[in-house]
Order: sequence, then C-alpha cells, then structure tokens
Amino acid sequence: LLFFGVLGATTCFAGKDKVTDLSVTYAGAGFNLTDPNGDGYPMNVFITEGKGTFGKSSLMMLSEFAEDTDSSVTCPVGFDQAFDLVRSVTTMTTPQVDQLWGWFTGGYLCMTSDNMAWIGEASGVYIGGTGRFQGATGEWTTEYSGANFDADAGFRTISGTFEGTVNTH
Repeated sequence: LLFFGVLGATTCFAGKDKVTDLSVTYAGAGFNLTDPNGDGYPMNVFITEGKGTFGKSSLMMLSEFAEDTDSSVTCPVGFDQAFDLVRSVTTMTTPQVDQLWGWFTGGYLCMTSDNMAWIGEASGVYIGGTGRFQGATGEWTTEYSGANFDADAGFRTISGTFEGTVNTH
C-alpha cells in the first residue's frame, strides 16, 4: 500500500497520451492502525467499493490526520474539530485488475464534538499504476463523509466521490 519503490521512473508505452476524465462514487468502511511515526495520531485504513468511469472498482486508502494547530481548516457549522491531512495514499483496482495509484497533496477532516460524524476533502496526483495505468499521471480531488460506529475501536464508515483527470500513455 505504501507503493514500495513506485516513485521511481516508469516507462510509457509507445503511442499518444490519452486523457480521461475520472469520476468514481465510493462507499465502505475503515479502521485505525497503529501510530507508525509516534505523533499520537493513528493511520486510518479505508476499504471501499466504487462505481464510475472504469466500471465497478475497489479503492483502498491509507490516511493520517493530525489536529489543525494553525487554524488553516475552516469547518462547517456543527463540525467543531479540525484536522489536517498529514499523508495519504490510494489505490483503485478495476475489474480488469489494473491499478491506479494516487498520492495526496493536501486535505482536511472536520468532526463533530461527539466524534461520531465527519466530513472532509483531499486532493492529490496520480503516480502510475499497473496495466493500462502504467506510467499514468493526473490530478484528483475527493470529498468524503462518514460516521464512527465505535470511536474507541476506530471503526467507521466512509462514502464519497473521486473526480479528476487521468493521463495514460
């Protein structure tokens, strides 16, 4: 999931670049992992199913949020806890078992004071993949929301949309 060595050089197939507008609606569940960097905030794993531009797909996201200490996040009324997205990666797998990999460039999460409901947004870039997404580039934005079913255990729902552009070779 952390794209071991993927950020290295990739090779494009011969031919023209193809630009595809991407739109995927997704829903699933998530849970906490340990705190790998010792900053007091756990990594969140989300496992979802989606439907959109490339048909039915599965999406996995790994994200870490930290308290918004510089007040850069403005939350809507009713969501009074603000968090910055520290890091996040995503993988979308299509029915043909092609994978599209994404890396975040920014984002946030806002939560209610009872820790039960949350909303947020993130943006990022595509950094390659497998099959038809080998060497892919592009940009994406996702808006998401969810509910914590067991805040102590870290189990929660998530739903949202991915919108963006994928450039393949």
